[in-house]
Amino acid sequence: TEHGNKPWYLEECSATLASAYSSGQSNTGERDIFTTDLNHACTNHHTGTSAAAPLAAAIYA
Repeated sequence: TEHGNKPWYLEECSATLASAYSSGQSNTGERDIFTTDLNHACTNHHTGTSAAAPLAAAIYA
């Protein structure tokens, strides 16, 4: 997370080739990922691997 905390869905023993931000922990004041949403709006509740995968793909591209 933003402050180096481990997310709840972390796989402790998995091989990690790369990593990307996925969300903040709400009880620690960390920020979530902002993105577009339905009805021409924005949201700051985009979290988890759904947020990390597009960020990593964009950086790689």
